Amino acid sequence: MIALDDNARRMITNARALLDAMLAGGWQRVCLQSAEWDFFLARSPGTSNPLLAPAPVVAPAVSPPPPAVAAQACTIRAPHVGTVAWLLPVGSQTGKGDAVARLAVLDTLVDVPAPLAGVVVSHGMAANDLAEYGTILLGMEG
Repeated sequence: MIALDDNARRMITNARALLDAMLAGGWQRVCLQSAEWDFFLARSPGTSNPLLAPAPVVAPAVSPPPPAVAAQACTIRAPHVGTVAWLLPVGSQTGKGDAVARLAVLDTLVDVPAPLAGVVVSHGMAANDLAEYGTILLGMEG
């Protein structure tokens, strides 16, 4: 039998809690990434793993150039599954790279940075909601 320390027991308990939440909540897939590792779990066999998929090639759109004063708009998507905490309310100014939201997954808190300087114009869900991978968290204009 393998001896487990308290940290290993805690990680096993957290993994079981994640699996229980996935089964109880009707999730179809879970994607987690960090600088050191990737994790993908799907309920249905044969589900394609988005972590292994090549980045989509998008043809540039042909359109007239925008006016010089037009605001740049963007949406920020959840980089992984987690419980949402808002760090800035709608209408707040933020700088590029500033944390605008925080995702909690198991015992880890991950700040979600703003991709541009601007104003938070919308929240995609309520605080403490569970965001799935790729869910729109918020909208910004810069």
